[in-house]
Amino acid sequence: MLFESLRDWQSRRRRFSEEWEFHRDQMAAELRASGLRQSEVRKIVRRRLGRKSRWRRAALKEIGGDWRALLRCYRPSRCPSPWVAPAWLALALVILFVCNPLRWQMLSSFISEPGDYVPIRKMLVIPADFARLIWGTLLISAAMWLARTGRGLRISLYALLLLVLLAALGVFLWIAAIQASIAIKWPSDLLEGSILLGFFFAYFWASLLTAKRWRADVASRCPVCLKRLRFAMTRGRSCDVLVHPLELESICLEGHGALREDYWSSRFQPSAGFWKDLAASGSE
Repeated sequence: MLFESLRDWQSRRRRFSEEWEFHRDQMAAELRASGLRQSEVRKIVRRRLGRKSRWRRAALKEIGGDWRALLRCYRPSRCPSPWVAPAWLALALVILFVCNPLRWQMLSSFISEPGDYVPIRKMLVIPADFARLIWGTLLISAAMWLARTGRGLRISLYALLLLVLLAALGVFLWIAAIQASIAIKWPSDLLEGSILLGFFFAYFWASLLTAKRWRADVASRCPVCLKRLRFAMTRGRSCDVLVHPLELESICLEGHGALREDYWSSRFQPSAGFWKDLAASGSE
């Protein structure tokens, strides 16, 4: 699934080249049929069509063969493959590590902790206890939530892998931010302390929002194929809580079942013959 979008994007780029060559050859054939010489034909074709690069950018944008279209295909929210999000996170980790001039200090800070107390500007290992505490707490809470919901081993392992990558990226970003703060020559200690304090609060809330988004993403996936559930349908009434509560039902396009969510619970009902049952009910 990861390479289908890439093959489709490459076929669109080839389509532009093939159509350009087709129209160029057709025009050249018509001009040669009128009795013109080959040199004259090339000049007229070049004058009428212009350069290929002149129209390439606009044409590829129109048919979805430019680089923006490729990035849109691999957005985690649009790509059907569940492994796009882990791939993007792993790529972000590699880029953050490679592009950091103090990459080995980042790696040692990620693995170990600083020893005796020294001023932060003289530390060889950046303290990352605050980031480890936040993401460690989130990992423990996520494991408890997955064990309580009981949606299956496969979706639990996938969710933990995704959160571990998010935690690693979060700790790397923390270390990179502290390294940047050390490298900057602040005009006063008060300004440096205020910015670092604001960064601590922003990092804390960003971590919580990331964990919330992770939970919503995991809850919207099929526990069998790990793909996103589609065709959400609302049932019930919002004013009723006990008799006919508002319920949201989403189905797996592979036919593995349906997810039903209401005020009180969220449960996935598996169905081995989902499409067969749907076809049978439609024929009746």
